[in-house]
Amino acid sequence: MLKNLGMNRIEMYFGVLFGIKGNFATVEDDQSYICYGGMAQGYQRTLEFLNQNGIPYKKVVPTDATIEDFLVQFKHNGITVKLGAEYANAVIDKLFKGKGADLSTLRSIIDPLIYDDLWLSQLLAVSERSLLFSFNNNYLLSINSILEKDHRLAQALLDWKNIRYSQPNQALVFLNQLIDKVQHKGDLKTLPAPIMVILMQSYLEQYTTEDYIGDILQVLASAKQ
Repeated sequence: MLKNLGMNRIEMYFGVLFGIKGNFATVEDDQSYICYGGMAQGYQRTLEFLNQNGIPYKKVVPTDATIEDFLVQFKHNGITVKLGAEYANAVIDKLFKGKGADLSTLRSIIDPLIYDDLWLSQLLAVSERSLLFSFNNNYLLSINSILEKDHRLAQALLDWKNIRYSQPNQALVFLNQLIDKVQHKGDLKTLPAPIMVILMQSYLEQYTTEDYIGDILQVLASAKQ
């Protein structure tokens, strides 16, 4: 089908723009966090799949090992496929073939934001989208509905937002109280365990649905004034 459309090459990359501290992402920095471990597993599974199906492949040496990793290339049914992980400006270079804006341009736009919130929002978006398509509802919609009906609870979330970085110990106690209140007010128990909880438990066994609800609250707090 792809050949009939005139396609003879496909390139797919996992892109990481920024580190959790707001710096341009690098392979070395990412090795300390979950993204890199997950990509390493995915890379090995890809190689196993190619080996099992007798598809020859070539491991590609990165042009710059500080911002590229897990590069592999193979050909199947007349189509060349290249996969890998790219970091910082390498992401833009691959997507736009060197014609995209420098990453500094994007950084100037998002500098006022909390980088951890951006990373967390992306992870949650994948999980919540899956729930929404399967059950026509998800945790974010349910919790946001609770906050819209309970103005006192919504204000408490904003109060927590104001101390979450300046008073982390107090904020953690406060957040656990918010999680407990949200769980008792909504119908969250009718929703299945989010896919993010299942995936996170591969790396952090103590990560629970309660932690997931706390992450949803953090994202909602970041979006509210």
